[in-house]
Amino acid sequence: MDMIRHLTEPQALSTLADIVLVVMLVEPLALAAYRRFTGKGPTAREAVVIILPGLFLILVLKAALEGGSVFLVAALLLAAFVAHVTDMLSRFRKLS
Repeated sequence: MDMIRHLTEPQALSTLADIVLVVMLVEPLALAAYRRFTGKGPTAREAVVIILPGLFLILVLKAALEGGSVFLVAALLLAAFVAHVTDMLSRFRKLS
């Protein structure tokens, strides 16, 4: 029961967000290795574009948990939106 209570504390949640960030940063490296060995999968650029919106959203979470300014949170949300639009546009261009 004590462990559950700690998971709701901002510091513990921020640590979990750090773990997610590390995993997300390893993802494009794994995708690049997969592409190198199989010739399939996204390019390095595509892999980065795919994960950027999520990375920015995790940074928003960390900023909010750690008392970041409203300006910082808003700027990171805007960056997440721009990254998402970039990802969607690149996907739609492939379909054309």
